[in-house]
Amino acid sequence: MNAADFWDKPDQANAVLAELKAIKVQTEPVGKAAQSIEDAQLLWEMAVEAEDDDSKQEVDASIDPLYAELDRLETASLLSGKYDPRNCYLAIQSGAGGTEADDWAEMLLRMYLYYCEKMDWDVSEVSKTHGTEAGVSEVTLFIKGPMAFGYLSAERGTHRLARVSPFNAEGKRQTSFATIDVTPEFPETGGVEIPDKDLEVVGFARSSGPGGQNVNKVASAVELRFEAERSPSLPDPVKRRLKRLAGRRWTKDGAVVIQVSEERSQARNREIARERLAELIRKAAVKPKPRHKTRVPLSQKRKRLDAKRRRATIKALRRPDTDDV
Repeated sequence: MNAADFWDKPDQANAVLAELKAIKVQTEPVGKAAQSIEDAQLLWEMAVEAEDDDSKQEVDASIDPLYAELDRLETASLLSGKYDPRNCYLAIQSGAGGTEADDWAEMLLRMYLYYCEKMDWDVSEVSKTHGTEAGVSEVTLFIKGPMAFGYLSAERGTHRLARVSPFNAEGKRQTSFATIDVTPEFPETGGVEIPDKDLEVVGFARSSGPGGQNVNKVASAVELRFEAERSPSLPDPVKRRLKRLAGRRWTKDGAVVIQVSEERSQARNREIARERLAELIRKAAVKPKPRHKTRVPLSQKRKRLDAKRRRATIKALRRPDTDDV
């Protein structure tokens, strides 16, 4: 970094700085924790030698925070993925369940916002679609913080909630689903070429939320449409994976639609939309790892057979005797 020609190639320089920042995020907390342990040990030795009860109590009070910090560092040591140190986009989409699913998606949104606040991460709302009666149908958050993607990547998948629905007049128990997708932030398209002829960008000012408040007074929001199905630059397997990753952003005619209203500048919103599309394509281009069928242990098979026999016995006892009728 001290070389005279370090900034002659800005792209490589920024990559080096990003790597250095990621290393510091992982190493600096370890150094601080080691220093805290050393200070506590030294203070305890001095307190024992001087028979100072106040200093001993101070060391005792610092033990629990040290244990909590060591547990956090142990968890952080498991985050060794390529993109774990990066910022990320977190998308929540309500699934089957109607209004109940929209409410479940909003519950997940509040949970993730509280978690991000606890982790001291910066959160900004990229897009949001409210449900028909309650909750949210779709929301995308941009989360900026150390190891954000590493901590949140395990949240990807379908989340299920089973409860007595407050929106059901008969008080029936209902199961709702919501899908979580987490994508790391990439500073550039990273070699993903998106033909301009397959893109359509429309600027608009939309109303959002109950009451119809305008997000922007001018047409700064952007809707980007990528004709993925008709694009010759994407192989068929990539298109199928892109359709699965896009979710509701995939239209019936085979296009990916991304709406961004995060910034006041339309040019910046257009850049963010292209970055998010490039991230989806890059993620779809990676072949999923083959799943190996797990072998069920013999003890587990015996437990299942025993449970099946017990259920059959209970059903036979509950069945009325037809001979007595």
